Amino acid sequence: MAPTRPLLIWAVLAIACAVVLTVEGALFLGRRTPQVRSWRFGALLLLGSLFAVALAARLYDIHAELIRVRGNSPPFQWTEPDLATPLIVGTLLGCVVLAFTVYGSVRTLRFFRSPTAPDAERSMAREPLEGYFVLALVAGADVWISANALPRVAEFAYLTDPLRQGDALGIIPLYEAIASSLCGALLLIVPLTILISKLTRSRGVTS
Repeated sequence: MAPTRPLLIWAVLAIACAVVLTVEGALFLGRRTPQVRSWRFGALLLLGSLFAVALAARLYDIHAELIRVRGNSPPFQWTEPDLATPLIVGTLLGCVVLAFTVYGSVRTLRFFRSPTAPDAERSMAREPLEGYFVLALVAGADVWISANALPRVAEFAYLTDPLRQGDALGIIPLYEAIASSLCGALLLIVPLTILISKLTRSRGVTS
């Protein structure tokens, strides 16, 4: 197996965890009779899904960048810092995401399949459930954009020095990275604002 392949594997696993966490979060938030604990846990699951998306985006981008830089040169060795550092960090964070997903799945199954829970507590409103799921998907897409754009801003920050730009067009990569970061941040505000307003309204109705 190529030394860079685990980065791609962890990226795929992180995406799978993000999907599972999104569904579980929507199940908790879309209940007809939400409680404070379930509301908080559902929001935590959605935040975990966004973190998993950000991790997948970074690992996928690092994998693609390593392949592009190395090109036809000899393959990476496991001990090279350019590969070893993101691989170690990605593995640690991937294990955290995977463990949190398993914990969320166990708790979700235990809650919704509990024979002691009333039927009204286990039933979900279909419309809010779909709404939460769509909002989480849109927020995840925006997080993917931001997770790849923000490191680019730091990478090209040196171009703010006119002497290091090379020519008048040398600063364009920095402008593109900043534009992508702002676009991702602005687009992320929209679904988060709608999500917070829906949660606030649902808590006000049930209180």
